[in-house]
Amino acid sequence: MTGVGLYFRSVYRSGSFVFHGTRIYCFCLLFLKCHSFEAICSSGWMENKHAGTCVKLFYGTKSTWYYARMACKSYDADLLKIYSSEENTFITDLYKLKTPKAFIGLHKQANSFVFKWLDNIKARFVKWHNRVPTYDIGQMCTVLNLQSRTYGNWTTRKCSLKTPYICEKGPELCPNGSLPSPNSGTCITLIDERREWSSARGVCQQTDGDLVTILNEKLNQFILDQVENNKAAGYWIGLTYNTRENKYMWLNTETQMPYSNLLQNETRRTDLQHEACTYIDRSGEQNRWRLENCHQLKNYVCENFADCEYEKYGTICPQRCSSCPTCNLEARHCPRHCEPGYQGYACTLQCSNRTYGAQCSKDCSDRCGGPSKLCHHVDGSCLNGCIDGYKGAKCDTACEDERYGANCTNLCNFFCGGPKNDCNHTNGLCLLGCDDGYEGNYCNISIDRSPNNHNYVYSDMAKVASVTFAFIIFSLIVLSFYARPEPESAELHFEGEWEVNLGTPIYSETEYMSTLPSSSDFFGAYTPESASF
Repeated sequence: MTGVGLYFRSVYRSGSFVFHGTRIYCFCLLFLKCHSFEAICSSGWMENKHAGTCVKLFYGTKSTWYYARMACKSYDADLLKIYSSEENTFITDLYKLKTPKAFIGLHKQANSFVFKWLDNIKARFVKWHNRVPTYDIGQMCTVLNLQSRTYGNWTTRKCSLKTPYICEKGPELCPNGSLPSPNSGTCITLIDERREWSSARGVCQQTDGDLVTILNEKLNQFILDQVENNKAAGYWIGLTYNTRENKYMWLNTETQMPYSNLLQNETRRTDLQHEACTYIDRSGEQNRWRLENCHQLKNYVCENFADCEYEKYGTICPQRCSSCPTCNLEARHCPRHCEPGYQGYACTLQCSNRTYGAQCSKDCSDRCGGPSKLCHHVDGSCLNGCIDGYKGAKCDTACEDERYGANCTNLCNFFCGGPKNDCNHTNGLCLLGCDDGYEGNYCNISIDRSPNNHNYVYSDMAKVASVTFAFIIFSLIVLSFYARPEPESAELHFEGEWEVNLGTPIYSETEYMSTLPSSSDFFGAYTPESASF
């Protein structure tokens, strides 16, 4: 439908729609969802806030259903479509008693029992006078009763009978198969296909939408009207419940619930898993929301945003994207993977089993402290400190700078050997022995050097003996070097004197031995008091 000059304005948070020709421009501020529509209509046409359209009753002229539709098209309009009980009441009050009945856009083809709207959408909300319409094998059309006895009800009528009619004009805000919701400014689609909650959400996201968010009674009633004729099946909606934390979330967003239609005592059920999902229960006369384990199979309700051309991403996406990555404004929905640290059907459960990060794919460090070695579900930082010998947020760095133990708060013993007093980063054991005068694994035992300590004296004597023995070995090596035979070209004389014919000095054996250093030149006079190693 087209309607040049129509102006549509949202009444929610200063958002607005402006319609020119076949385009509609949406100015939704602060990325907030556009709410119900207001239409500024030309003379003789009445505003229909429930669809953002303009309507007019033609009761002075009667036509068959097909000629009535042609007459509506001459005004860039078509026969009226009614999608909810609230809209039905509004139209009925608008035109009551002006004529007994008027054609609307609902009809069925010959040899069919399915009533559809003009765009070939199966009617979900109906308001039959006798609950079940009078069927005929031929084509049948629908009239809205405006007289007091059957006020607001629908009845079937042969399409060839001349009757007053109601026309409607305005933009098609929703794609074919979706219904414009008057209380959210969004398009509602009911899918009669049984799926798990997460799978159902995936289907909605494939069309740039998501499972429906219901924040008021009017939108809830609008959806209840659509499932009126399918009471045997439940319909998933976007609400989840974390049984551990007793927390509700609309599509991953921690938010207060301004409205709820949950059945009383649902949260007290003991058969629910850690995360439960919500569905609309139309069985019996309850018409309430109920909780169910998310892997169960149910029908579902998708919600898309009105097809605005300008600033069309003015949605409630920022309110929905808390436990999934940054909003994808182009696609108008949150990506399906959970934000790092979360898991589950609706990304409401924190990583468990000592895992963290994106899709809970990383393991907490084995060096985390505490009996459970737990870490933060998002960044993996250890929650109870580190085991002895490690430090850092993830306990991935060994103690250094001469420190050891819990959180690297202990200093290695000052008397540990080595240039840096190195010790084991876990238990503090000295790695390179001890400084002089100390002993023990931790070099914390002082050695008694007094003369009365016989163990100490004997130890020093053993040290002197070992050094003397080493010197003797060294001397023998030196003597063997000088005593080795010269090459054959050298003429050596051993008669009384050693002589070399190469111009070197001649020494006697006695004089040569006198030139060698004595042991006292190396050690001096030994006393226990003077010994120091």
